Amino acid sequence: MKIAIYGTSRSGKDYLISHVLSHFNEVGISAIHLPGSSTLNGLAMEGYGRNFKQLRESEKHLLREEFTCIVDQADTKHDVVFVDGHYSFPDKDGFNVVFTDSDKYCYDHFFYLDTLTELILDNSRNSSCEKKNLEIQPHDIDQWKAYEIKAMQNVCECLNKELVILDEDTETCVEFVASWVENYSEMYDYSKITNRYVKDLINQNNKPNTSNVLIIDCDNTYAINDTTYDFCDYLDLDKGNLKSIFSGDRYSSYQFFKTNKLYSNYEHNERVSAASHAKSKIMLSSELDSMIKESQNSIVIALTAGLIEIWQPKAEEGNMIDSIFGNSASAGQQFLVTPLFKKYFAKAFIDHEYCVTSIGDSIIDIPMLETSDYGFIVAHSKLNKAVMEYFNEKGDSKISQIFGTDWCYPVEQLAGVN
Repeated sequence: MKIAIYGTSRSGKDYLISHVLSHFNEVGISAIHLPGSSTLNGLAMEGYGRNFKQLRESEKHLLREEFTCIVDQADTKHDVVFVDGHYSFPDKDGFNVVFTDSDKYCYDHFFYLDTLTELILDNSRNSSCEKKNLEIQPHDIDQWKAYEIKAMQNVCECLNKELVILDEDTETCVEFVASWVENYSEMYDYSKITNRYVKDLINQNNKPNTSNVLIIDCDNTYAINDTTYDFCDYLDLDKGNLKSIFSGDRYSSYQFFKTNKLYSNYEHNERVSAASHAKSKIMLSSELDSMIKESQNSIVIALTAGLIEIWQPKAEEGNMIDSIFGNSASAGQQFLVTPLFKKYFAKAFIDHEYCVTSIGDSIIDIPMLETSDYGFIVAHSKLNKAVMEYFNEKGDSKISQIFGTDWCYPVEQLAGVN
């Protein structure tokens, strides 16, 4: 397995990889770190007698291709190969992209270390020799990270891969990377996982004459409130801790892994009581409740990035949801419901020639809504800032809004669907 970890200079990529390697050595996984910059400098000195930065662009390109060959060779000898890389560097015209097609097609997985700007700034100020940077400012780092994350997300989308966004919490990052390496096929290969579940749903379908599927999000969609906050309130868990995990609208597998770790720190009976309390606080959308009742000739699926412990009993109580999938507050959950999970769930039904209608409210749902035959956004009490930015940037989204009255996105408005 070849894993590339990207990030700005002084974000701590080497530090993180060293801790991951230490963990893997302890558990008997053969892993190696091929440092990008120093390896390229070594190749430059060996081939041209000059530092890599002093080479012509054509020479740099050849060495980058040679480096990917070294990565491929290492992959035949080790279970995991880690490479720390740079997507770009700031220059007077914006950013100089050093990421190449050789990089794009070399690695199995792409991670981005989104370290706090303040820490990157401190590391830049306190580094030694040529690594010291006394001029860079916080807004420079913010722009650099934002540019790279967006660009790399576009790259990964083209490759049908996920850009996993890590943070400065080294301990949790190590746990996550270990989980990713050891359980990728069973827990993080969302295309494979959703295909398996969708096949089972089709085989077990008690509505054999239907070719329609309705997929609904739960919190802030099927319900007009977010029950996760009620769950946190019961546990006296500061919601700020939860918001900080997803700050910057980061919703990759790592963030959901970290949330599960946060919840599982509480005793089982505490989590059960909190889930029961949150369930009692669910306020269903009357419009969507009616829509689901009218869709009983369709396969109705609930997909929640919230907690299955809250929504499973509610779904069973109403007896209108055929199946429900969600994240868990317990350790050892089988998979994570992420934006990519939702997208591939809709795609799996479409691949089996079902007509899929999906409904959601947040940026987590957007990939599912865009993939579905019919995707609908709702806004029960306010507009979602990230969703608004998405619509303003994309311009040609096929998503429509239903039940929009006071809170309307700049998309086609529909009262409902038949």
